[in-house]
Amino acid sequence: MNDILRVLVPAREHANLDSLPLRFCLHFTEDTQVELYGLTDLGVDDRYGDRHHYEGYIRNPMKPSEEGQFGHFVIGYRQRGNYWALVTAWRNSNQDDEYFLSNTLRSLREDGILSPAVLLKMHPHYLKKEISSSASLLAFLISTLTQDEIVKAKQSEERARVETELALKEIKVAREETNLAKLEAERARSIAVEAIEIVESLEVRALHAEQAEQEARALLADALVQIQKNEATRGFVAPEQGTSHVHPPAKAVTAVWRSKTGSDYRNVGLEAAVVDVQRMGDKISLTYIGKDGLHKNVQDFGRQGFVSLVFDYLHGRKGKQAVFLVTQKPGNNVQLASDTMMLPAYKGLWA
Repeated sequence: MNDILRVLVPAREHANLDSLPLRFCLHFTEDTQVELYGLTDLGVDDRYGDRHHYEGYIRNPMKPSEEGQFGHFVIGYRQRGNYWALVTAWRNSNQDDEYFLSNTLRSLREDGILSPAVLLKMHPHYLKKEISSSASLLAFLISTLTQDEIVKAKQSEERARVETELALKEIKVAREETNLAKLEAERARSIAVEAIEIVESLEVRALHAEQAEQEARALLADALVQIQKNEATRGFVAPEQGTSHVHPPAKAVTAVWRSKTGSDYRNVGLEAAVVDVQRMGDKISLTYIGKDGLHKNVQDFGRQGFVSLVFDYLHGRKGKQAVFLVTQKPGNNVQLASDTMMLPAYKGLWA
């Protein structure tokens, strides 16, 4: 894929203070938007559902005509401000070493031993792989530090090592749980596909029987008349006379997955005919044809307020099939999940 993402680099956070200066020779004195392009989507983070991994290029906003630098980028969704921010970035292939190095950089900076200015000077040594791990960083620094600073630097490195080992264990557990969930979802999908194939086979056989075909046509005609009557009373645009178009009932286009925020909410992607879409304050009200063929109305979850892109998409599909995400907490009503639809992991389902 060749998507372009514009993400914010907060000036006072780890990516701008540690990762970018050493690895990309970039540092900004204020919050700055950068462009990531030529991207390969690596999926959602194993531990944090609001973070996403990409490989691609980062362009220096101060030198937009220059070719970008290749790397691995982790971006996080900031719900309060409704924007994506760069969390961290690295360039080498050993993710565990780079993760350990990031933690050490942060720890040394917080202890006053490193600064963005120093890291910018160290960038050429990083490119030469003279600084490629936490251990090599410490070895490089020792020759420039006083005895007291060396002791302090070793303590910082040890603290970062403990934190990193704990985090890597958590990542391993989360990754195993994610893989297990994927296997279970694939198994469920295979069972569903097999069931659909059996039903379709039976339907084909039935259509070959003349009596079944006549009955089906009669039922279809009756259903069309009834649907046209129902839609006319609800303000829905009915099919033109002379056509036989009847919208199919809603169907799931994804497996059901549990919210990665740790809540009890369950999410699923649906494909259904849009009957009506209205803006109700900061929320979207959607009416669609449910799996039972009847009108269903859902209100937007609306944590982030009105999501205009989702509203415009659904409004443009009025009277047509659309794909959208819904969410439900056990015991509560089903709700439209506009915020989740905007996440890169799911936007491809409908955008």
